[in-house]
Amino acid sequence: MEYPNAKLTYPKPTDDQPLFAVFLQGIQTLYVPIDPKTGEITFPSTLTGFCYILVTTQSEGILDDEKTVAGPAILAFPFDSDGKLIIDKVAVA
Repeated sequence: MEYPNAKLTYPKPTDDQPLFAVFLQGIQTLYVPIDPKTGEITFPSTLTGFCYILVTTQSEGILDDEKTVAGPAILAFPFDSDGKLIIDKVAVA
């Protein structure tokens, strides 16, 4: 299942470093590039339940607080008893 694209709102750094959205779910850490012109991201298709999202300047590895630009925020991707996502119910906290 594909999620729709999402636009992130956060304080943008003054330099032109590439930015990434990082999703933390269970033991998974997933990095997704942020479009520098639009600020949009594409959600990984494996997200279900609750996860954290941060904006960072790093593209891989263990997260470094010094490289975090914004976040964390909590995302909820609810699913039904068959494990299918209820896509119109995504919540952000």
